[in-house]
Amino acid sequence: MSEDKKKSRSWRQVWLMTPIWLPLMWLSLDHGVSIALAVMQYINAVPS
Repeated sequence: MSEDKKKSRSWRQVWLMTPIWLPLMWLSLDHGVSIALAVMQYINAVPS
């Protein structure tokens, strides 16, 4: 029971993350990496 819940939750996380990373896959690898780093820097810069 709990195993199914854990599995569905991880799949949901993957599903939510996919729209963010799919466009990066279409870009060149260099652009994808630089954009990912910029996004992570932005997320870290925003006070939680």
